[in-house]
Amino acid sequence: MAVITLLKGTGQLTPSELAEVLKVTPGNITGLLAGLERSGLIRREEHPTDRRKAAITLAPATLDFADQIYSQCFAHIEELLSWFTQEELDQLQTLLGKLYQRFEEGSSP
Repeated sequence: MAVITLLKGTGQLTPSELAEVLKVTPGNITGLLAGLERSGLIRREEHPTDRRKAAITLAPATLDFADQIYSQCFAHIEELLSWFTQEELDQLQTLLGKLYQRFEEGSSP
């Protein structure tokens, strides 16, 4: 889902760009992309400016599939969050913001 999410937001990325963003090795991304390509979820095309590189894009049907999955996920999250008070939601947002900041910094608490 991470690859699909990234490609949905960017339109296309190279395998090395995907590996960098996802913080995985080139070997890991190669295997992952091969599986997604065999499943028909992504397409490997010639890069528009550098013929030595591949441009990874989503297959057209994957966009519809992703929209359905995201819609279902957001509905479930919305249902789960409806149990919280506004004060609890504010606390949750603050704590998630701290986690995100630590993740971005790459440091431990």
